[in-house]
Amino acid sequence: MDNRNRNTALVLIVSGFYLLAGHLIGFMSVTALIIILMGVYKLRYDADKKSYVLLAIGFFILIGQSGAFSVALILILCGLYFIKSKGREERSQSHHRQGLVESLRWDRDAWVLKSMSMWFAVSEVRMDFSLAMPEEKETTVIIQGVVGDIDIIVPEDFGIQVESSIMLGQTQVGGRKESGIMNKFMWKSPHYETSAHKVRLILSYGLADVDIKVLG
Repeated sequence: MDNRNRNTALVLIVSGFYLLAGHLIGFMSVTALIIILMGVYKLRYDADKKSYVLLAIGFFILIGQSGAFSVALILILCGLYFIKSKGREERSQSHHRQGLVESLRWDRDAWVLKSMSMWFAVSEVRMDFSLAMPEEKETTVIIQGVVGDIDIIVPEDFGIQVESSIMLGQTQVGGRKESGIMNKFMWKSPHYETSAHKVRLILSYGLADVDIKVLG
């Protein structure tokens, strides 16, 4: 079979699946799923803002077609993340902070670094550890939520260990980058064990873009 016939066969097969799936669950829902898959693919291989635009369009269409189901799913995810964060808080002695929508800007003035656990449904987090005043030699920072945009700067004299769990999105730390679905990422700075100040950073989100710049 030459390329032209092969392409024609693929078009016929895809068209048939589209019509069949559209008949079963609705054409708009199928279109939304295709757009979401395109966003996931682009996020995986060429992550940029267009990836998130495609994902947002797909999810909005899907919510419009099955609003009650989508809202219920979001509420369940929020509840699961809340339970998960409470479980971690109960096992730790850290400072706790929670909220639905939060813009955390610790990149402008000096701030006190202490072990902490934070949970936000939707959040923008900006942290510059070069402005931090550590209370202890070793600190654990837990940040969790459903949707987040995380930007963190780590100076050369800080040792950092990153444990990131993102259901959908990307994580970039120290020149390494992971993106896609069910993204688990672990990274430790080379001089972590000998650093004067150590930070263990634990991130857990449903949908997030994480960018951690390590200076030096």
